[in-house]
Amino acid sequence: MKTHTNNISEGIRHLSLSDKAILEQEVPGFLRKENNLRTIIFPSELQGLACESFVNTCISTCIANFDWGLKHLRRLNLSYSRVRRLPDSILKLHNLETLLLSNCLELEELPRGIRNLIKLRVLVITVKHKYLPEDEIGCLTSLQLLTIEACTNLEFSIEGMQRVTSLRFLEIWDCKNLISLPRNWKYLSELEVLSINNCVQLNLMTEDENQDVKVSFRSLMLGSLPLLVTLPQWLKKSFNTLQRLTIYTCENFSTFPEWFQDFTSLKKILIEDCPKLLSLPEGMHRLTTLKELIIIGCPTLRKRCKKFVGEDWHKIAHVPKIYIDDDEVEDEDEALSTA
Repeated sequence: MKTHTNNISEGIRHLSLSDKAILEQEVPGFLRKENNLRTIIFPSELQGLACESFVNTCISTCIANFDWGLKHLRRLNLSYSRVRRLPDSILKLHNLETLLLSNCLELEELPRGIRNLIKLRVLVITVKHKYLPEDEIGCLTSLQLLTIEACTNLEFSIEGMQRVTSLRFLEIWDCKNLISLPRNWKYLSELEVLSINNCVQLNLMTEDENQDVKVSFRSLMLGSLPLLVTLPQWLKKSFNTLQRLTIYTCENFSTFPEWFQDFTSLKKILIEDCPKLLSLPEGMHRLTTLKELIIIGCPTLRKRCKKFVGEDWHKIAHVPKIYIDDDEVEDEDEALSTA
């Protein structure tokens, strides 16, 4: 429900405060009364001290009357707001499952004690931390999706990640000073999807190749990583689980490793804007489950994959659907069956 009024039905579970004029009043009366709210979305236009004061007062007031306040709250979205600090009272939202702090560019730090949100399953953060403390996020054992984005000061992400045993999705975007991935993230046996984009200082090749790896990806997306020249060794563990691989805008990516031919579970590969990639690996024909191959913005590779005559055509001729820039090549039998 979106509202401009000071009254809502007691049965409302999900609430979006869509009018920034709400800042001109105190905490709305309906938030002071007994309610069954599960979700609150604050106005994305809120800025500055007024925003911070309203959010803090709203949450603190409701929690101060916790017996009838936000005890049922499951989802809190403060994305794009200009809050500098979150109130400590947010740590009393013991049923909170989703906390969205995307593009909170003024947020100086996460509140100490966030580890107490033991039911948190989804966490999206933009924060000014240089280091994310391991004794906080690293203790969220129910966490399934973690997105770290636009953390421009971040150099090292969370240590102690091996304790987040339920994590399935890890996304790291626009962290331009990030040097390394979390230590021991490779022990996250439930991690299925890893997405890393626009982390220009991140060198995935510096990871310890001899470290035991427990993770087995289903999907890997690597984008805008200028230090990436080939696939990292730790990916080898996912040879029989990886189904989707996306590599884009990696200006120095130039080769696939020999062991890439072992990824026999791959179903889709997208390669875009990798101009130094000059050829596909010789064992590409062994990827018999590959159903779709997309190549965009790779001039030399485009020529080598030209149907029938390209030097690499024999490596991919078995793939049912191939898209290379403006040319779409389908398997002949499939083309006839859909005609």
